[in-house]
Amino acid sequence: MNPMSPQSSRQPRQPRQHGQARQGRPARPARAARAVVAAALAVPVGLAALVAPAQASGAPQATGADQAEPTPSGAQQYQAAQTMGAADSPINVPSDFLMGVQTHIGHASLNGGPGIRTTDGWSLAKIATAELGANSVRDEIFWNEFYWYDGARAQQIADWMNVAPQNGGKLLLDLGTQAWDVLGSADSPALTSEGFPDEPGERAAFAAYASAVIDLVGADNLAGLEIWNEWNAYSGWIDRPGGIEGTPTWSGNPICPTDPTQGRGCPQQYVELVAAVAPVIRAKAPNVPLIVGATSAYDEDWTKAVLAGLKALDVAIDGFSIHPYVTHANGCGNWVQGGYDYSPAAVISCIQQAQATVASYYPGVPLYVTEVGWSTNVPGFLSTGQQYYIDDNSQGAYLVETYVRGRALEGVAGIWWYDLRDDYISYYLNGTWQEGYRIDAAESNFGLYEWSGTQVTNYNYGLQSANPGAAKIAAGSFQTVADFWDGCSDPVGAAAPPNRVFTLDCPAGPRKIIVTATAAELDQALADGWTLVDLHGTAPDITPGGPQTGAWLAGHTIGLKNRQISTPPAIGAVTLSGSPQVGQTLTLAVTGVTPAGATVTRVWYKGTSVIAGATGTSYQLTAAEAGQDICVKVTATFGGQTVTKYSNHLIVPQALSLTQPVLTGQALATARVSVAAPASPAGAAVTYQWFRDTSLIAGVSASSYTLTAADGGKAVKVKVTATYGGQSVTKYSNALYVLGISRLEVTGTARVGNTLQVDARYEPSDAAWEVKWYRGTSVVGTGLTYRLQAADAGQDLVVKATVTKAGLGSVSKYSAHFWPTS
Repeated sequence: MNPMSPQSSRQPRQPRQHGQARQGRPARPARAARAVVAAALAVPVGLAALVAPAQASGAPQATGADQAEPTPSGAQQYQAAQTMGAADSPINVPSDFLMGVQTHIGHASLNGGPGIRTTDGWSLAKIATAELGANSVRDEIFWNEFYWYDGARAQQIADWMNVAPQNGGKLLLDLGTQAWDVLGSADSPALTSEGFPDEPGERAAFAAYASAVIDLVGADNLAGLEIWNEWNAYSGWIDRPGGIEGTPTWSGNPICPTDPTQGRGCPQQYVELVAAVAPVIRAKAPNVPLIVGATSAYDEDWTKAVLAGLKALDVAIDGFSIHPYVTHANGCGNWVQGGYDYSPAAVISCIQQAQATVASYYPGVPLYVTEVGWSTNVPGFLSTGQQYYIDDNSQGAYLVETYVRGRALEGVAGIWWYDLRDDYISYYLNGTWQEGYRIDAAESNFGLYEWSGTQVTNYNYGLQSANPGAAKIAAGSFQTVADFWDGCSDPVGAAAPPNRVFTLDCPAGPRKIIVTATAAELDQALADGWTLVDLHGTAPDITPGGPQTGAWLAGHTIGLKNRQISTPPAIGAVTLSGSPQVGQTLTLAVTGVTPAGATVTRVWYKGTSVIAGATGTSYQLTAAEAGQDICVKVTATFGGQTVTKYSNHLIVPQALSLTQPVLTGQALATARVSVAAPASPAGAAVTYQWFRDTSLIAGVSASSYTLTAADGGKAVKVKVTATYGGQSVTKYSNALYVLGISRLEVTGTARVGNTLQVDARYEPSDAAWEVKWYRGTSVVGTGLTYRLQAADAGQDLVVKATVTKAGLGSVSKYSAHFWPTS
């Protein structure tokens, strides 16, 4: 069915709005020098002047007061572009993710005649934006439009394209593609016959063409301007020996003999082209992103050479674009069991590789995926030995996964599907170039819609009607995804596998996407009250309580929205029990939670602070909880709804503290000594134990004690213990050394001629010490030793020791009596 016919079942969509500047970066004013160069390059003397050659040296010149300011030559213009730089330009990142599609409206006059690819670009732009919901259309107004039709055809194509902005979709235009149909032709005497813009005058003409394109479509309608298409894959690289159009000789490159990548398209020539056109775009459309690259697959060497060259010339860029096809050996495919990985995961890997390379030269510059897709051709022509194709169902699935994972990648500005409808191709066969649609050619069958014209079977040009044919599954997938996340935030979740679940914040509430969902996941989602949206686009939405089960959509990428729960979760009783003392364990009991599938979480609090790590049904109190109010918050969650309930409160007694005990008083027998040891809180119980050296003094438990003779020469101290709320603290006082002699003994054999010694202990250690030896009542010696004399035989001998301490007095003690023998 013709999709634009009166019988079509499609309903037009409302225009979609597009944001102005991502991350709120304000545009900075362009340099004055840049505006001057841009004005010179624009050559505003009508379309014919866009490619006017530089004036020959022998041409007449104006003189005197009437002399006009001379138009810079191509070489002068390019030199200005080189020296002025562009590093102060803004990074114009779109505020909304650009979910785009390639339309090929600009192919209207390809290869010299109108109507070969379409006679009505209006319908393509309308379908892409108003029906599919694309917020961007990628297309091109070829350079040759300004030669063959004196600009009239270019204006017509621009009018067709501007239907997209009228329906909420910004235009991303690819500048310069198909230039080989212009350069070197008889219709372009301003340019040389080298086939692509590699000289200053040619680059100046290209910059003027870029300026004219902006004027035709309007800067406000642009999502970006992309400089050339796949320069790295010969696109624009025809000037080689024998390299005229129609000759398949793609070797030998006299223009770039020192190409650092030895690749297909010289990166240095591309760098110089970008440097020449950048000032024009900055001046003419300062808020339109300048995008470079458009590399076929991911050509790392070529990309590095281009970025290094642009950096060296101080050329600022707003984006780098790639075409990460993974359908054949193109640098993005990964070897998998002897073949290539054709999945969206390989595309994401390719994008991430490109992002890393671009960031190493231009940090923060976003990536634009301006072409990606999979072909649905049947095996045969031009696909021998390569699996360039997948079936319609897989194409729809791959589209959804690519957009979901790609949008979740930070720094990806947008993705453009290639392309809106199955296309025709140019191919070389039987010695000539052929064009047309073939159902068995991979390049013909990337579209979201089928071919609506004639299939080529005899290698002649195939005519095509203006509108696409029947929609493929992928068209429904594109539209469903665009509807599902319209107005939502970017998906949150790791972009690369094995992650499959992404969350979005949307105007109507939170949503989820599950890539290749399982039946169990979808049944659970239905039980949780989600409405399931088949983003694959092959089945209607199913809602909770319906007859379907998750198995019906298993394997598809599913969106979850509008969660509805008829009965919210509930909690019965929440009880906290146990002895609220440090070291004891409290236990939480939760009853009456409904429904049975509700998720219960617990958070323990001391006062208003969360107890870190306490999420279970029990908790052992620590000193950190002393003096705190303990309770537990219980939350039941089901179907996106929650209910919270708090337990009763238990108060843990405050922390116990005990001041270091201090023992004071006279260190003398019969003196009364006491200990001071304040404890808090005031209700704490304090006990005392008194010690003489290491021996417990029985019967003494008060805070004071009267010293006795037994304490003389000993160290007296107190053990103080405080208890409160299950807590206990013990501390010892200082020692009080009591004046006295605790030991006095005479050692040695009491026989005339032997020397005896005194073994004694006294306190305090700094007291004065005196020892006297008595025979009867007579002193016969002093000091710690004494040699027995003949006169001592049979006599009564004894030792008297005396300690003296100022302020305390003196204390004496006698040893045991002994009688020496002869």
